[in-house]
Amino acid sequence: MANSFSVIGTSIGKKVSMAMTGLFLCTFLVVHLVGNVSLLSDDGGLAFNAYTDFMRSNVLIRIMEIGLVVGFLGHIVFGYMVSIQNKGARPKSYSNLASQANNGWFARTMKWTGTLILIFLVIHLKSFWFEFGFGDPQVAQYGDAAYKDMYLIVKEAFSNWWYVLFYVVTMVFLAFHLNHGVQSGFRSLGLSDTKYRRILQSLGSVFAFVMGIGFALIPILMYVKHAS
Repeated sequence: MANSFSVIGTSIGKKVSMAMTGLFLCTFLVVHLVGNVSLLSDDGGLAFNAYTDFMRSNVLIRIMEIGLVVGFLGHIVFGYMVSIQNKGARPKSYSNLASQANNGWFARTMKWTGTLILIFLVIHLKSFWFEFGFGDPQVAQYGDAAYKDMYLIVKEAFSNWWYVLFYVVTMVFLAFHLNHGVQSGFRSLGLSDTKYRRILQSLGSVFAFVMGIGFALIPILMYVKHAS
């Protein structure tokens, strides 16, 4: 156990830990986006409310949420540790390996895009998760099924143009963050030295684009739909 902590405390150990937590969080983004797509269903919110109810009532999902929180906090901690560490001297061997990636605009702005995403997450949780779990949401009735109306909460939030704008701008910066972060994660795990390096770099960029565009389009389409 002591050896494990000593490895994590090293320069490479922090970067590997940040990479692993970051790639883990990417799986959450995929699941979250797939669930959010149901907001666009023309069913009065049935699909999204059923999805939300499942996520809130399934014991396994709730346990996984604990891992998600731990992963997110770990990613923040390791990210800022690496950022502070990079201001000082870094091992020459690692510097030679990562010089090309760490000199780009995406790399230099990782701390700031990450901070913006953190601010967005706090506001996002207050607007949706807190209101749904601790507020007094309406109940939507669909035949014999009744759900807390999370769809209505989201619909009302996305009826405000300023919130939609803030959401979309943040998703653009999320795409920037992911574009470098996913590729850097592969690199920290030693995958960039393989013959699949270019493929992995392309996959990182495609993933960042899909996540950014996917999340940004949903509030735009909802705003246009309910404003017309």
